[in-house]
Amino acid sequence: MRSHYSLDDMRLFVKAAACQSLTQAAEITGIPLATLSRRIKNLEVQLQCRLLNRSAHYFSLTKEGKSYFSLCQPLIQELEQAQAQTDHQKQTLTGKIRITAPVNMTQEWLKRCFYDFMKRYPEVQLELVLSNELENLVLKEFDIAFRVGELPDSEWIARKLWQTPFVLCASEMYLSQHDPIQHPQQLSHHKLIAASHTTSWAMTNSKSGERFNLPLEETALTVNDIHVARDAAAEGLGITWMPAYYFETDALTQAGLTRLLPDWAGEAKSLWMMYRDRTMLSARMKAFIEHVQYLEVPPAFRTSRVK
Repeated sequence: MRSHYSLDDMRLFVKAAACQSLTQAAEITGIPLATLSRRIKNLEVQLQCRLLNRSAHYFSLTKEGKSYFSLCQPLIQELEQAQAQTDHQKQTLTGKIRITAPVNMTQEWLKRCFYDFMKRYPEVQLELVLSNELENLVLKEFDIAFRVGELPDSEWIARKLWQTPFVLCASEMYLSQHDPIQHPQQLSHHKLIAASHTTSWAMTNSKSGERFNLPLEETALTVNDIHVARDAAAEGLGITWMPAYYFETDALTQAGLTRLLPDWAGEAKSLWMMYRDRTMLSARMKAFIEHVQYLEVPPAFRTSRVK
């Protein structure tokens, strides 16, 4: 017959046997003497053998109790050491955080977040996996995930951090070769460079509130990497659509790119930080989450930061 006793009952027995006293064991564990005695009695019932000889003035281990104690004591010690080590790891700022984040956003801006965290907490190691694909967070054993735009259904906690709109840009060389563009409806007569497989560019005029949707029926280039789209636009190959935070770096200026129709912008896309647990977080995870929340961000995000 299989026994269904508690490991905690085993731990209490080992403590009592090591102390050679139920009273002393009760004081050390903080458990009432009557409860401790009942728990050990329950263990004896489950094992179907007497472990202790006890009375008001006498305490000793039976032959079976001595044998059981010698087998259980190393196990309980190992379990207590494992618990102590786990507690230490949770409370100290050491260990590794495995993170996945979008390629382009990390290259342009989010990398600063990681660099600053590493300087602040040098004993914590970061493992970054950059990908524009929706990785399986559980299968790939990620601790933190950054996502842009709409999120798939997930049991993970998703914290909205910031938002940034998409804007139009082109090279000065390309614009100089064409008539001035006054309204987005003129874009249908231009070469367009799509940075993803979207079907349209939806935008709103910040001053008038007018909305316009440009169907992408034909594009000169469609590519799943925004850096390539940016470089193609810099070569004078057409007009592209990219996040506003790109204009917070010198890359676009150096490439000869300029923002087109500055009063028009697409709906802001959100940047999310995702993690699995809210309450069972290690010290390093808590430190990283707090670091991201209070990070200095580019103006392109700052106006739409989520509180």
